[in-house]
Amino acid sequence: MMNSLTDRTSVTRRRTPLNRSQIAGFWGAWAGWTLDGMDSFIYALVLTPALTELLPRSGYAATPANVGLAGSILFALFLVGWGLSFIWGPLADRFGRTKVLAGTIFTFAIFTGLAATSHNVWELGIYRFIAGVGIGGEWALAGTYVAESWPEDRRKMGAGYLQTGYYAGFFLAAALNYTVGVHYGWRVMFLTGAVPVVVAILVLLRVKETDKWQKAEASAVRTSPLREIMGPAYRRRTWVACILLTIAIIGLWAGAVYEPSAVIQLATKGRHGEERRDQNRFARHGAAVYRDDSRLSRVAADGRTDRSQEDAGGVFRGDGDRDRRQFRLGLLSAKRTCAVYCVAFRAGFLRR
Repeated sequence: MMNSLTDRTSVTRRRTPLNRSQIAGFWGAWAGWTLDGMDSFIYALVLTPALTELLPRSGYAATPANVGLAGSILFALFLVGWGLSFIWGPLADRFGRTKVLAGTIFTFAIFTGLAATSHNVWELGIYRFIAGVGIGGEWALAGTYVAESWPEDRRKMGAGYLQTGYYAGFFLAAALNYTVGVHYGWRVMFLTGAVPVVVAILVLLRVKETDKWQKAEASAVRTSPLREIMGPAYRRRTWVACILLTIAIIGLWAGAVYEPSAVIQLATKGRHGEERRDQNRFARHGAAVYRDDSRLSRVAADGRTDRSQEDAGGVFRGDGDRDRRQFRLGLLSAKRTCAVYCVAFRAGFLRR
């Protein structure tokens, strides 16, 4: 009796094996997410030296206040582009996941590289805005590709592993700044952001379209997804999820962008004679440690990752105890945002 129960349990827990196409597709999506994260974080690492050079060329003094204000405005433009990346969704439905995924990688890679040619802050802002459109599109489409191509019983695990790519990209950007940026400057750092073009070509050549998209395309009935999620049936869920995710994004990106500057300022308070080169090395060490910790936590905290994914998905779908899910997701968002403000206050960013 017990043996039969054990056998039945082992059969139930056996995971569906992945074929070569699914594995290759995952690594293509993971590489895209890694370079997506790298290109996103390059700006945070070179913000101060880039704006110190470009602000005088734009008619503004390169004071700490102006650098902070201009840095915030440029990053806001990047996030506006990131938010407008929803335009890739209908294109992916129409032309396929892999083609449009490659297009998003081309977009953010080319315009991150073009940022190296900036003559003033306005040009840099335009390049970062368009790069944001590509980065946001790749971020969404890579996740969609893995969700559609992997078996149902492996989907959550695939999503968790995919998340590690983004933070590996942050670590990669810190390592590049440690080895390349310190010797060749911020323009060469932006040029390294053009490397993902190679990945885009490989995605086009090696990654196959998902079976789900091919079947859906064969019997496609054109609809308006945006109109559907804003309709009466899903409107409340859509707005609640958008508000909670907006809070989470504020905490995530505020910490990511200003962490290097915060580390520099905290280090300078303790060692006033520190040279700028050594201060930047402090920033890169802090960024690398933070990103590596985040990347490892994605794998180690499997249960928490699954639960947070279920909470976010449950808010959209209306599954289970919606109030409980909204509270937990809101608490997670609030914790991230509060942590950012605590660090900012400690570093002196919120004090006159």
